[in-house]
Amino acid sequence: PFPYEANIFYVSPTGNDKADGLSVTNAWKTFERGVRNLRAGDTLYLEPGVYQANLKLTAKGQKGLPIVLRGRGTTYDGCST
Repeated sequence: PFPYEANIFYVSPTGNDKADGLSVTNAWKTFERGVRNLRAGDTLYLEPGVYQANLKLTAKGQKGLPIVLRGRGTTYDGCST
């Protein structure tokens, strides 16, 4: 496992948007909350599940400090736009 870092966040369909988002057990619930305050160097992990979202993502990383969105797990239900 990776060591704890305060720039790694989690979103889960069973999460809570009032949580801190800093672990799977304290994950945010919505994709909108997950991307709201991403900054250069942050990573957002999406737990398996279905997310309903209508958002425009405008975030900027920096050279050597990208913003990374990653899926966790092996389940893929597809994506629609």
